[in-house]
Amino acid sequence: YSLIVRRLRKNYTYSAEQLQDDFGIHTQTLRGWVKDEVLPLKTVGTRPLLIFSEDLREWLSQKDKARKVVLELTQFH
Repeated sequence: YSLIVRRLRKNYTYSAEQLQDDFGIHTQTLRGWVKDEVLPLKTVGTRPLLIFSEDLREWLSQKDKARKVVLELTQFH
């Protein structure tokens, strides 16, 4: 997710199709996140689904940080 976060343009809205084409996030995945309210997005309208880049950036950053694990000196990943 960190690569996607770096590539997102600031103050921009993306459609689900743009995110799929540019970043490889499947449209049904995004719609599921919005429908299940897993992804707290402020959307613009209902059709087409427009997602603010700042909301997606913040959520993906939090998700990326939650995945990271601190390893001991004798461990490797």
